[in-house]
Amino acid sequence: MKTIIFEEHSAVLPEWKQQRIQGKTLIYLDAHIDLQVVSQKRMAALENCTTAEELAKLDKPHHMLPDRGYSYSIEDFLYPAYRLGMISRLIWVNPPQQQEQNQEGKTQEILGKLQSMEGLSLEDLASFKLVGNIVEGKLLGLDVVICDYRDLAQLQLPEDSLIDIDIDYFIELPADEPWIDPQEVFTSLQQLPLTSDFVTITRSVSSGYTPLRYRFFADYLAALWQGDRQNSSHYSRLFDLDKKLRQGDAGSVVTGCLEELQQFPNCAATYYLLSLAESHPELTQDYQNQAASLDANYRDSVLRSISELASRNLEFERQNLEELEQRLEVSQVNQQELAIAHFTLGLLYSKLGDLRPVFKHHQIYKKIGDRHPQLNFRLGNLLLQAGYPQRAANFLHAALQDDMTACGAHSLLGRIYAKQGNLKQACEHFLKVSELMPAFSPPVNVLAKIYHQMGDESNSQAMSKKYQRIQLAAAMLVQKLAN
Repeated sequence: MKTIIFEEHSAVLPEWKQQRIQGKTLIYLDAHIDLQVVSQKRMAALENCTTAEELAKLDKPHHMLPDRGYSYSIEDFLYPAYRLGMISRLIWVNPPQQQEQNQEGKTQEILGKLQSMEGLSLEDLASFKLVGNIVEGKLLGLDVVICDYRDLAQLQLPEDSLIDIDIDYFIELPADEPWIDPQEVFTSLQQLPLTSDFVTITRSVSSGYTPLRYRFFADYLAALWQGDRQNSSHYSRLFDLDKKLRQGDAGSVVTGCLEELQQFPNCAATYYLLSLAESHPELTQDYQNQAASLDANYRDSVLRSISELASRNLEFERQNLEELEQRLEVSQVNQQELAIAHFTLGLLYSKLGDLRPVFKHHQIYKKIGDRHPQLNFRLGNLLLQAGYPQRAANFLHAALQDDMTACGAHSLLGRIYAKQGNLKQACEHFLKVSELMPAFSPPVNVLAKIYHQMGDESNSQAMSKKYQRIQLAAAMLVQKLAN
């Protein structure tokens, strides 16, 4: 079978355009469901594309860039795929939960994620049901099935269904290590009665979602699908050696990697794993250099290191960010990468609640590029928490200019104006939040109270009834998922 490997997941959209994919069921293995609503303005630009090349130009060069000027990225490319008619049904094969969680906890988690999705309607919310271990329903109008890879054999799958894999699917968090050998999942997929002659695979390393040491998983899967026993056996042994390293047996890993290099001298992944196992600093550096010389993607990248903290929600302290700042000062990066690195550092500092460095990186980003909506939003939130609502409002108004942050900014501005007694302005913002998140009840409840304060009982009653409808839909969903 033909395998097509991408560095980042959204690159699959123009590939589907090139392949003239239409109306397919997509079997989608990913740690995240990259299905978010895309505004009509950005969709219109995509609908005007007649070639795959035109479509590719509307993909963000880096997922941390603002939406302005682009129509999709790694977090939302599935919605355009649906709206453009490429996919008609999504089978999201998500990783199994490793932590113990009772059914009630799982149900509440699913409900919370659904209700907080922008664009999710009450009809979508009401459509979900639990059939055995499989969740079925509609998301943003698209038929969606959520299941484990072991449940796929139970589904009615069209023979021409597509298989698409992001290798971050295999990485368990917060452990930050594989939860399964990719070969086990491949074996299940291979047994499905499908006729498609290609499979798409994404690495997601440069964006930080997959650790660099597991970049080879894409090559491992490709070798398996191509029936390349020599290479698939090699990558299988690398997987086992990596497991030994995680168990503390570095000596065996060094020996094993050196043996692999006798047969596969041009494998960058082997050299990189060897560098992780080697205890001598000079040899470690030499092995890393060897890996980078064979594959430029193994070169040291401060932007990748920064992105890893943000993308995988890894734990970090201020000292970690200061070390990254020092690395950034001496790194050879282009202007766009430099801007993205400063922006992401600002986001990470905002998680520590540290206003000054957030503002510092915001200022640096502005000098290189432009005001970034997410930093505007984070600064607005921090200033609001610190008791500076007026200064916060200035940043939040700027955050309204981007689809990525508009909903959150409207919500915080609504709070600010309500507290100031400007109820009309508060209403305008909470109405926008309710419009963007139709199945989310809190803004509707707030609107009912504000209208009551304004003496507008007609609108207050209307919002109260809407709030009750959302609550009822949520309660019914909980009951369906619990049974």
